[in-house]
Amino acid sequence: MWKPKSVQLYNQIGNFWRIKGEAGKAIECFRRALASSPHNAEVLLNLARVLFSLQYLDDAIYLTRRSLEVQPPEKGAWQQYFTLGEIFKAYGHYQEASIHLTHSRT
Repeated sequence: MWKPKSVQLYNQIGNFWRIKGEAGKAIECFRRALASSPHNAEVLLNLARVLFSLQYLDDAIYLTRRSLEVQPPEKGAWQQYFTLGEIFKAYGHYQEASIHLTHSRT
């Protein structure tokens, strides 16, 4: 089996599997990417999105917050705030969801 070496390739392949609905394969790719680059905000967020889709809400919150912490300021963090808003909405924490969703628009 072909095994990519690049974090970007693992991330892209993980996104492919995420879109195809293959959560297990996506998680494996994102974990391999994080093994090489544990502070990669994009990969952390992508893994959080998969876990959110599987209803692992606490893990998704942790990874999204971690992604927010390591996101370079020049890139902006609207995706992290939007994802946190969606997760908190799923939890029924509407006030906290609203705060994060508002941040995603600024």
